[in-house]
Amino acid sequence: MTGIFYATLYQIELCPEEMFVDLEVSVHAALSSTWLSCKIRLCHFHLSQAWFRKIQELGLTAEYKNNDSEIGQWLKLFFAIPLFPTKDIEECFAFTLVPIQPPSNKAEKFADYIFQQYICQTARFLPAMWVGIDKEDVTTTNSCEAFHVHFSKRICPRPNIFRFLETLKHEQEKVNLKIRCAGQPSPKK
Repeated sequence: MTGIFYATLYQIELCPEEMFVDLEVSVHAALSSTWLSCKIRLCHFHLSQAWFRKIQELGLTAEYKNNDSEIGQWLKLFFAIPLFPTKDIEECFAFTLVPIQPPSNKAEKFADYIFQQYICQTARFLPAMWVGIDKEDVTTTNSCEAFHVHFSKRICPRPNIFRFLETLKHEQEKVNLKIRCAGQPSPKK
């Protein structure tokens, strides 16, 4: 059962200020309609994954992996864009990356993809959603990946059913405790 289920069961009002999610537009729509004031942010890991998939789709993987390739070096620069402040993204793209774009149709298609999907004013994922430096701490993963890493460390690759159920029960107890403690003042030291 999810945290949302328990929040409903115990009549706890959830009002997240910000949520880190992947690039699923339907998830964004659901969150926006459920929590109107919640700021939706993209996970840097999933953003980079989407960009690398586009590199693969365009047949640029060998160029990307080749450290001596002009195209490969240029492609790698894109992954630093999320480290710039939001207000500088379009300028960084237009005046830093575009002028040094290697002469290649595939490189041009990649630049067009990044601009149309992530940078321009009508982009599906505006820079404010994925730029990390505007925050106090740059988040490179979302809660799903964090849970997966934590959970994987607690069980072996092929656990027996009893070990698996014991680990699930422990995780559920932690969630229940967090729900019960939500909104409670911190203990005095």
